[in-house]
Amino acid sequence: MTAPSLAELDEIPVEAIPATIARLAARVMVPATPVVDDVLTVRETARLLHVADRWVYRRRRDLGGKKLGRKTLRFSRRKVLRWLSEHR
Repeated sequence: MTAPSLAELDEIPVEAIPATIARLAARVMVPATPVVDDVLTVRETARLLHVADRWVYRRRRDLGGKKLGRKTLRFSRRKVLRWLSEHR
């Protein structure tokens, strides 16, 4: 979302300015929802990206995969989605 231009702000009627400021202040005062970062398995990551499990294994480092044991690999949903947005 971009900020309105000065010309757009000049178009607000003088009598509407207090209500506009109140709406903006209320929007800022709403607490942000906490960011939940799910931990995904290889299969869940593959489904999220619409790729094969094998593809995820080959790109585990690029996707931020973390080994939790000899055979356990997990991914942060947030990191996977960030990777996806950067590689579209």
